[in-house]
Amino acid sequence: KAAEQGYAVAQNNLGYCYCNGNGVPEDKAEAVKWYRKAAEQGYAVAQNNLGYCYYNGNGVPEDKAEAVKWFRKAAEQGYARAQNTLGDCYYSGVGVPQD
Repeated sequence: KAAEQGYAVAQNNLGYCYCNGNGVPEDKAEAVKWYRKAAEQGYAVAQNNLGYCYYNGNGVPEDKAEAVKWFRKAAEQGYARAQNTLGDCYYSGVGVPQD
């Protein structure tokens, strides 16, 4: 109910439930839908999760550049996990030129 009312944390958590089949049938596309709703509100955890969906092709076509875009949004907010992942992408040249 909270996710449907626009609460970003609940949207992200519901996305996690769909991504992993916790309490609902596993549905990666549905997970992406909820992650995106929270990510577009600027919720860094959801931005990072959405980045991983693009990185791994879960619920969306694999797109490393799109993944980097979402990792960067979360990293710029100080989300350490996204900062680390973004650094790995630059180190390996995944989705961005190697640097």
